[in-house]
Amino acid sequence: MTVDMKNVESSNIRRVGYNPEAKRLYIQFKSGTTYRYSNVEPETYAALMGSESIGRGFAALIKADPERYPYKKLDLEPGEEE
Repeated sequence: MTVDMKNVESSNIRRVGYNPEAKRLYIQFKSGTTYRYSNVEPETYAALMGSESIGRGFAALIKADPERYPYKKLDLEPGEEE
């Protein structure tokens, strides 16, 4: 399954993707590195995408809680590992 990645306006983040069935969030940074975050509920994804600042929203909603949202650095495009 390929995840649809959306370009976002952010100084650090290039694209964001989400798989609601697997509850996985994909963040591609401007450096090109992509991370997959697990256990992300649709409401959390909606809150992130509705944030005034995607970077600040990501930091507050996802990055601040690594135990709740475990992450993995990906070497493949989002969805290729699934």
